[in-house]
Amino acid sequence: MLLLTACRALANVCPAPPVPVAREVLALVRSVAAAPRPAECGHDGGHPAFQNAASRTGLPHFYAPDAFPPEGEPLGPEAWMCPRFAGAVAEECVADLEGLGEDEGEDE
Repeated sequence: MLLLTACRALANVCPAPPVPVAREVLALVRSVAAAPRPAECGHDGGHPAFQNAASRTGLPHFYAPDAFPPEGEPLGPEAWMCPRFAGAVAEECVADLEGLGEDEGEDE
């Protein structure tokens, strides 16, 4: 949940997250991206579509299903907690954050 929330929050910061924040989150997501993943998922069905409108309803439903009713067919918690899904989200977040602040020479 923390990984998904951090990546979603950083994606929504305009124009970019503060460099010190991005550096700290980058360290976290690099460790997740580098973690070993199973060859196959341990759940049925696909993974959540994290970078589109479906995640704006799916993520709250995953976190608090009683408070946020699903829109459409919800994915089970196994899909949201899948190591292969977490690794893919982390890799995308790393790609978005790498190099941030290098041009500015900020060492905050």
